[in-house]
Amino acid sequence: MKTVLFVDDERAVLEALRYALYRDRKRWKLVFASSGAAALEELARQPAHVVVSDLMMPDMDGIALLAEVRARYPRAVRVLLSGNVERAVDGALAHEVLGKPCAPPALRACLERWIEAP
Repeated sequence: MKTVLFVDDERAVLEALRYALYRDRKRWKLVFASSGAAALEELARQPAHVVVSDLMMPDMDGIALLAEVRARYPRAVRVLLSGNVERAVDGALAHEVLGKPCAPPALRACLERWIEAP
């Protein structure tokens, strides 16, 4: 089972993602972290196939987190969620950038592209 790690400093956002992807829990392992540091700890325990990170977070923003993920886990797919897509594109560390808020069908389609592609 492929693992997807979601990272956002807002608990409500993580809960919304958990709820939106509830039906996918049997095909993907969904893991949630509330900071960049917590995400790196989780990745050290179990690498993820896809890391989906918010851009704007305190301490370590999404760009810094994805740079660390790219350095430590180069095979992990990196997806950035951002309400500021222009800044997110400047990071160029993500395989894909999704606008925030992201509709569940769009997020699911993104994950399917990266996880289930041959």
